[in-house]
Amino acid sequence: MKNLVGMVLASICLATSFGPIAEAGFKNDYAAWKSMDPYARYNYIQGVVDQVTNSFSSGEQAWVTALRDGTVACGLALHINADMLEGAITKHYEQFPRDWGVPPAAVLNVVMRDVCIGYINTERQKAGLDPWTSVSGPISRN
Repeated sequence: MKNLVGMVLASICLATSFGPIAEAGFKNDYAAWKSMDPYARYNYIQGVVDQVTNSFSSGEQAWVTALRDGTVACGLALHINADMLEGAITKHYEQFPRDWGVPPAAVLNVVMRDVCIGYINTERQKAGLDPWTSVSGPISRN
């Protein structure tokens, strides 16, 4: 029992010693995005990308599969990395101040959809779905 408690405490200490990793949780706006250092931003991006590209569900809708498969194909073909995505998120916030209240995960999803629209539409076509149009610009409509 003593060893188990020691292992748990050591794990907690180890996990909390990585500040950027621990801080890469929920981020709700541009201010939170700006407060993170680049390493924390990369971890955040990796979490969002992993969620989008690695979430499989039995019986999922065809548009979800097409979005995931198109995004994965796009990322591989264009050699997209965390540094590129961090820059794209920051650029979006700088270009569209009205989106400063939008979570960075939503900005990332919009940016990736815009960049990868051709790949996504290829997968949508394979699934018998109509193509999506590219929607550049601000996310907030108010």
